[in-house]
Amino acid sequence: MADRRALDVDDVVVSKVQDGHLLWIVTADPSDRLSLMYRGNEWNVQYAVARGAGLASGRGGNLWYTADETGTLEYLETFRRDPRVTPLT
Repeated sequence: MADRRALDVDDVVVSKVQDGHLLWIVTADPSDRLSLMYRGNEWNVQYAVARGAGLASGRGGNLWYTADETGTLEYLETFRRDPRVTPLT
């Protein structure tokens, strides 16, 4: 478990709310700035995490999940690109 200080720019947070899930992307200083990307009413957790993984992989961030009022984050997966790897052409 971690708190908001663990977030980096381009990380994605899948957040449980009463009627579904919210997907947030970290767009600036992670300590005080998250931008809402999607609100999925009636999304189950598997679908919300899959959507979050797709968003994180496109941006090269980490994927996190939170389901409580304290904002404690659970790390799920990283999608950081390795700068030493060059694409095949």
